[in-house]
Amino acid sequence: MAAFQIDAFQNDAFQTAAGTSVNAGLASGSGSAYDATASVSSNVSVNAGLAAGVGAAFGPMPSVAPSAGAGTGSGQALDATTDVRFIALADVASGSGAAGAASIRIVPRAGLASGAGSALPPMMVRLATGTGAAYDAHVLAADNYDALPEGDIATGYMPPLAAPIGPSDTTATVTTPSSSVPDVPFVVLVDGEQILVTDVTGTTWTIERGYNGTTATAHGAGVLARPALARVVINGAEATVDVSFQRSRFSTGANGQAGTAEIWIRDLDRTRGFVTGSEVVITFRGIRMWGGYISAVRRQFVFSEGTGNIGNEPRWLILDCVDYNVLFNKRVYWKASDPTNVKVRYWPNGTWDAVVIRDLIDNYLTLDDDGLTYDIQHVGTPALPQISCNPDAPDIFGIGSAGWTWGEVMTAIATQTGAVYYIDPDKTLRYVDDSTKQSRFGWDGLSDQPDNTTTIGYRDVEFTLDGARLINDQLEWGAGQGSDNMVFHRTQDDASIAAHGLWQGAELRYDMYCQETVNRRAETWVYGSPQNRRGAKDDRFFSRVTVREPYFRVADVVTLESTEFGFTQIAPVRNADVTFPTPWDIRCVLTVAHELDAPWSTLEFWIPTLDFDFHLGQLPELRVDWP
Repeated sequence: MAAFQIDAFQNDAFQTAAGTSVNAGLASGSGSAYDATASVSSNVSVNAGLAAGVGAAFGPMPSVAPSAGAGTGSGQALDATTDVRFIALADVASGSGAAGAASIRIVPRAGLASGAGSALPPMMVRLATGTGAAYDAHVLAADNYDALPEGDIATGYMPPLAAPIGPSDTTATVTTPSSSVPDVPFVVLVDGEQILVTDVTGTTWTIERGYNGTTATAHGAGVLARPALARVVINGAEATVDVSFQRSRFSTGANGQAGTAEIWIRDLDRTRGFVTGSEVVITFRGIRMWGGYISAVRRQFVFSEGTGNIGNEPRWLILDCVDYNVLFNKRVYWKASDPTNVKVRYWPNGTWDAVVIRDLIDNYLTLDDDGLTYDIQHVGTPALPQISCNPDAPDIFGIGSAGWTWGEVMTAIATQTGAVYYIDPDKTLRYVDDSTKQSRFGWDGLSDQPDNTTTIGYRDVEFTLDGARLINDQLEWGAGQGSDNMVFHRTQDDASIAAHGLWQGAELRYDMYCQETVNRRAETWVYGSPQNRRGAKDDRFFSRVTVREPYFRVADVVTLESTEFGFTQIAPVRNADVTFPTPWDIRCVLTVAHELDAPWSTLEFWIPTLDFDFHLGQLPELRVDWP
């Protein structure tokens, strides 16, 4: 039985087949469910919506799907913890208070309002609350600003025009004052024209027409204005209105890569200035897409040919930025209470990676003022049981030494476990397994045949099976420094040789002289880390896929499906390049890929026995006893 179909980011709140009617009504002040006496056909007209307890009616655009019901007698609709993107073919709760069917999928942290009258976080469609309010007449989809306090409604539309405006008009009247408009100046989109709003007084807006090179045109009464969905905030101050989104670029990467951004800002009144180190946050539909710091400020000024008038020329500030992952290179591993202890810390072999990382953060890194939170999952251990020619060697391990960067320590850990790590735009350090599906916005993956419940579609995709680093026959030699006592091991994979041909690798190491150590290193070249098993005997999977939604970030592990090529891969997002064709559109190019494991490594110090004899008048004689 079909019910609501809601896409929170489309103009129409409800969708249905034409000609259908429903028992419909929004919750009244008493929290009652749908009014069984009312019947509504599709494409409900203006003010033809069903009155709530306070008499509010639907706005001009929604239509209603068949057999839909919302809120229960207690005022409870969906569980406030449910993450949903679509309500697709799902029966929303009736009097029993149960949630909808399993096909429900809603946008991040979404829940429908409870009987207590709590509202939704930004980005949600607004449904009836226990106070009896129905749809706000002008709120069709909440995809606007995240600056409102948690729990408030951030609307994706502002009040419609109360009267027509012509191409040269510099004021506009809207139907009602809006509490959700940002601080002036801000830009809105009306029928394809960008309009700069410089003042809001009651229902009157002072406006500049044809902003950002668009054409000023006439607009009729009732037309809705859409605020910019992309925002740039610098040191807590709104900078969106002066940003050229078409010229700006943003990138992020996993495993210690510092993402970058280039932000173009118009300095129209020649008053703007920025300081390196200032924090920059980029959001789209209230979702943080990028966060970091200004690393350089460039100034650009170009004369148009023949003008000779400086006052008429635009002046630009170009901000070069690095994202929060720069902290991996700017935080140092050391022991403040014992700074001369260059080994810093030892752990028993087999200690979980999550335990080691938390110990680093709590005791050996200076992160207190960075505002980070942590999502650190157990993936493996940085050190397997000790292999040594000396059976009395302690069964412990250390990582690097004092003076290593945080990133060097994290890379040493992730090399052994195959984990992916990344500081996301919400300032959360994520350390996750690269083969366990997980994303933060309720979507499992991407497909060329999306079901819009667990997967969304992509615009274009390129898949690569990269065999450039194939090794299916590894020859490994090892010896102590200065020793002629060599050890050797060869590892081959017959199945890979049969499929791809013979691809050899070889190395001679002077920091490994135990047979067991050399064996393990040769094995990991071919078969990968003992914990991750992604070795060079197989092709490396690599893909670049373009999406127009903001729901995937670096370190999300997703399903990438191609029915066209007949395969499915589960892999992490390792890079994201983000651009905004307009402040209302986003384009994300995601690199979804597996990386080959680094070969297992350890250092075995070999020191010969030294015996010095000194004789007066002679140079010392050096005797070396080789083991």
